[in-house]
Amino acid sequence: MFPDRDIEHPQHLSLHASIGYSLPQSCSFLDTFHFLINWNNPLIMFIKYLLGLVLVTTGILTVSAVHEIQVGRYSTMKTLPTEAQQNIFANVTNIHFDSSITTVGEAMRYLLEDQGIRLAVPRTQENQVHTLIALPLPQIHRQLGPISLRHALETLAGPIWRLVQDPIHRLVSFELCIQETEEGTDE
Repeated sequence: MFPDRDIEHPQHLSLHASIGYSLPQSCSFLDTFHFLINWNNPLIMFIKYLLGLVLVTTGILTVSAVHEIQVGRYSTMKTLPTEAQQNIFANVTNIHFDSSITTVGEAMRYLLEDQGIRLAVPRTQENQVHTLIALPLPQIHRQLGPISLRHALETLAGPIWRLVQDPIHRLVSFELCIQETEEGTDE
């Protein structure tokens, strides 16, 4: 058992006989330690197997629960941002415009106020976006929702306008859908 040591192995079993091993009675602590650390020892192999099983099991559980934290005894919470946090235009809102908001442009600015997005208005007055934002807010549009921010802006603008986003500067604007207007005049 100890090829580099000259230790006799007595025939009678010691305390370790209960687990199936016999140690020489005259061996020191280091000899016992070397015996137990022998990687071919069945006890060590069993411990390695159990340790591996525990590590694999907890590793699998850890990998599948990377994006969750435990908030209660039986409940977890995702640590990922919501769809509305990742895409601000998917944020669902319920909006009521009071009587101080009179134009479509004011309503759009009010919608975008807490979103970190601004309404981009071209500097030249010839651009038709100025016409859009100066239009009076229809009474039917004073109460919107529940509706996503994107659909609320598109509803305020009307079907002839297409929402244009600048995600780098967090700006939105509108442009005319020329193809739709041409199709409408052919009838």
